[in-house]
Amino acid sequence: MSSLKDLASLIMVPSLVKDGRLDTVKPLGNSIIHPDATGNNDGTDGSTPAKGNFTFSRGSNLAATRVDVNGLIEKGRENILTYSNDFTNSIWVKSFSSVTSGQADRNGGTNAFILIPSTLSTSKYIYQNNYSKTGLNTGSVYVKYSGYHAQLRVYGIGGNRAYANFDLQNGTKGTSGGDSIVDSVITSIGNDWYRITFTINHSGSYNVGIGPIPSPTSSEHIVFAGDGTSGIFLQDFQLESSMVATDYIETGASTAQSGILEDLPRLDYSGGASCPALLLEPQRSNVVTQSEYFGSWNVARATISDNAATSPEGLSNAAVLTEDTTNNSHPVFNSYTTSNGVSYTFSIFAKQGSRRYLQLFASNGGSSVYYDLQNQTAGAGGDIEDYGNGWSRLIYTYTTNSTSATFYIQPSIDGATQFYTGDGSNATFLYGAQLEAGSYPTSYIPTMGSAVTRSHEGTLSIGEMQSKGLVSGAFSFMIDFKDIARGGSSGNFIYCYTSTGGTMFYVYAGSIGIHTPTGEQYLTFPEADGKFALVYDGTDIKFFKNGAKYASTYTASTRWADMDDFRLYLSGSTAKINYNQTLFFNTALTDSECIALTTI
Repeated sequence: MSSLKDLASLIMVPSLVKDGRLDTVKPLGNSIIHPDATGNNDGTDGSTPAKGNFTFSRGSNLAATRVDVNGLIEKGRENILTYSNDFTNSIWVKSFSSVTSGQADRNGGTNAFILIPSTLSTSKYIYQNNYSKTGLNTGSVYVKYSGYHAQLRVYGIGGNRAYANFDLQNGTKGTSGGDSIVDSVITSIGNDWYRITFTINHSGSYNVGIGPIPSPTSSEHIVFAGDGTSGIFLQDFQLESSMVATDYIETGASTAQSGILEDLPRLDYSGGASCPALLLEPQRSNVVTQSEYFGSWNVARATISDNAATSPEGLSNAAVLTEDTTNNSHPVFNSYTTSNGVSYTFSIFAKQGSRRYLQLFASNGGSSVYYDLQNQTAGAGGDIEDYGNGWSRLIYTYTTNSTSATFYIQPSIDGATQFYTGDGSNATFLYGAQLEAGSYPTSYIPTMGSAVTRSHEGTLSIGEMQSKGLVSGAFSFMIDFKDIARGGSSGNFIYCYTSTGGTMFYVYAGSIGIHTPTGEQYLTFPEADGKFALVYDGTDIKFFKNGAKYASTYTASTRWADMDDFRLYLSGSTAKINYNQTLFFNTALTDSECIALTTI
């Protein structure tokens, strides 16, 4: 295969990625450029940048997820507080309090601060003000007792508020309140340090901060006089769109991000894969406004406890549905606006509690579907996917008959019965609800108070490649793919266009369309996972699949001399696919080379 690698104009293996760019292993016209010490090959270290790198844009920082190498769902994360561990900075307003740096920290260094309340009889705290972060957010900070306990708080500008108290001597939660509080947590990290967090569901702008309090049962805005020396130690404050606190992200003058960033190509390990595939998907919107905060949903004859179990993220942000002892159904449900006569897919992650079965149904056209969480099977009209650790993704697709829908999620005793006498136990664990227009589910799109849209991904421009000297005249390409789903009778796979938009080649509705001098010719496309190659020698077109020539040789029309755009994915398509590898050759490969290249 070394000769084929030498012939290749472009070798793209989903391994070298950074935000906004997918790097190629081999560009044309350069020696192979290896990443420099900073992990880049873009010339920032003074080297010649690789010509084959492709820019990558998705357009929303928190909209996309992937399954990481550990089999866990990974999101984008952002600490929206600036100067997150510089409490002496003026961004932190000191209300009757002083802050001193250089204190012993949780890591054995001196990067902590001490917050000391004044001796005046007032309320005391430090805060950052006027954050317009409507929706679900979690604030967290590391603290240690130095004479006082701690109160995390937000105060809405013109509205909502929340506070949570923490006992820093005993490591327990104190009182909490306010109209936007969702949850609070205190976690010991050793050496008398704790991470304290509170989750809020807020509307409008607000101030967020922390203050010392004399008692963990103190009221909000407690008035007291400090002694001038006692206080609380502080380190590493974070505010993020999340149900729970995640790993701390340091910030300075601007916010900072981690995880699956806005324009980071997604290397996905779904299905327990040992080698990742590049995940490319069409634009989709999750119209469920609170995909993880089930406490904001409606419940009947049951209760919901949020942040009660470990989710497919590996975090404690899954909810538990506990049924009461009424002889009836025990659903959690919510209503959404839909378009009439359109295919929608509702999906949710679920794990068996005391109930083995779960039922999904919609009020505007779908039939009821029962799911067996133990055996991971679905009834007619449903599908189910294994996400490990007892979690399944339940998939429910149907066509609407009105412009509004109520979606019901409810346990069942036998996979056929809605109404039964509950046993008052933890019936089912839930996480990650999604409702999207389309005939199949795409990867999970988190929402924290409003609908979220993930933009489409994955157009490679032959015109751009030609300008870089990667492709000209005769060419060949190979794609190694898996998990193709065309998304219905009109779903597509790949397209080739001329510079004026004429179609040269495409896979559409399960057929390959090839433009010839007499018009389009068609042959059935074998959709099973594998390797597929196309060769254009300037006159004819040939296809290869999984180590053999596939179908006939076709005469190319004049359009093939004007190829400008090769699309691994088409914007607006309802198809999906995972790409393991993509190769381009600035020459027509021989039959034997293509057979060797596509053999699996």
